[in-house]
Amino acid sequence: ASDASRAGPIVVLLVALILGLTFFLGLVYFLIRRDQAQAVSRELIKQEETTMHLLHNIFPASYVPRVLKGDTSIAERYDNVTIIFSDIVGFTEFASHCPPKLVVQVLNIMYSIFDDITEQNDVFKVETIGDGYMISSGCPLMTDRNISRAAETALDMLSAMSTIRELLLGLELMEHNEKAKEWAATCQIRIGMHTGSVVASVAGKRNPRFHLFGDTVNTASRMESHGNPGRIQMSETTRNLLVDATGYMIHLRGTCQIKGKGLMNLYYLIGRAPQPPSPGGKGRAPEPPSPGRQGGTGGLLTPCSQSEDSA
Repeated sequence: ASDASRAGPIVVLLVALILGLTFFLGLVYFLIRRDQAQAVSRELIKQEETTMHLLHNIFPASYVPRVLKGDTSIAERYDNVTIIFSDIVGFTEFASHCPPKLVVQVLNIMYSIFDDITEQNDVFKVETIGDGYMISSGCPLMTDRNISRAAETALDMLSAMSTIRELLLGLELMEHNEKAKEWAATCQIRIGMHTGSVVASVAGKRNPRFHLFGDTVNTASRMESHGNPGRIQMSETTRNLLVDATGYMIHLRGTCQIKGKGLMNLYYLIGRAPQPPSPGGKGRAPEPPSPGRQGGTGGLLTPCSQSEDSA
């Protein structure tokens, strides 16, 4: 009896120790599993954010939910859309004399700056094809300032070229490539603009992309390919809308034969119109250059032909 009485507390203590150890191990296991689950959850959230970021870079924000749902019949018509095409003058020849890494570095510098410009002006970068850059203003975001936003975007892109040239000349791979340096020191872009209706859609089963179709897109491409370096060329349709928007200097280039379109009156967007002097200010605003003046910002009858880069 005495042995049994002495063994009782020991048994209770052992049971308590076993239960405590079991609880402790269970708690440790729970905490480890919880941390693992939180780590997996954070990784999933990070991957989802990365996926959504990529989708928003590929598709307009309003199209992303439909793409995620697997909608295969996305097609909409937009009116009064201004399409902008830009092309890097002489890039094909430049690329043929350069290592691939330098070509990619050049494109990355230019497109990064152009991406920032499109974002600042609230227009949409549709796609890049080689050294061509395509933008839409008024699709998918429709506002009453589509034409002004397009004009500001084109002017900002042209103004950015001086900065781009400096950055290109600073590339390490440029130092020992004289042909590349010569091109980078004077590199320029052509820009073309046209306004009209487009059809927007998400097409393709593999690698689906946001596309714009229609005569407006083709005509805008022609405005670029028949343009001149350092110029923003536009159709009469775009010119008329931009005149209504006011605040811009526009010069008549002349009547040109455009492939697939026939004779068209073409115009140059020169820049922003000088602001009138404030009340009480001295002097008057400078007058815009004469449309008939050659050189500088003027020039009427520049020879009209399709550029070799875009042929």
